[in-house]
Amino acid sequence: MVTQMPPTNSWGSRFALTKMLGHVSYSYRIISSVDDTNVNVLSQPIGRAGEATNDIISTSNDVYIEADHPILVALYSESRNVDSEGAPSLVLVPPISHYLTSYAFYLPPNNDWGLTLITEGNRDNIILDGNRLSDWRSLSTSSGPYMDTTSVSINSGYHELYSSSDETFAAILSGHDTFEACDFSLLAGQCIYLRVL
Repeated sequence: MVTQMPPTNSWGSRFALTKMLGHVSYSYRIISSVDDTNVNVLSQPIGRAGEATNDIISTSNDVYIEADHPILVALYSESRNVDSEGAPSLVLVPPISHYLTSYAFYLPPNNDWGLTLITEGNRDNIILDGNRLSDWRSLSTSSGPYMDTTSVSINSGYHELYSSSDETFAAILSGHDTFEACDFSLLAGQCIYLRVL
């Protein structure tokens, strides 16, 4: 799996992670931009700028990550389900400071699409295609701010997603078919598309 690394001036220091729709677990890895970066979920600092955590950290829990210098967080999913439906995927997680108040996007056909949202603001004011989203739950992290998340199935085609109260939120799309995966954050606008032959 490959993706384009954004410039370090666009990295962040606070992140929230949760499972994407249809996934039972996920893994993540952290890359530092500065020597000796302390990260709340690691037992020791990341030694050198540009280095990643030694291990890919796997979990099925929500995670709040905070660092004393800018970091990049990559989220990996081995497959959509335990029974290996779909290919592996990689998505760069947007830092909380980069969340936006609205997104417009088009989803191509032939995939089952899931949309996962994370907000630090008023969850009741987030609207997808004219409808308020529901079934929110609190992120259950041991530290960090109060945040909420929800995941919904979504059809292919054009969509508009926004907060009626100008609260910021993250939106991560997860598209899968039997042999394909395409996961990306709307902020980054990057699609990692794999086809297993």
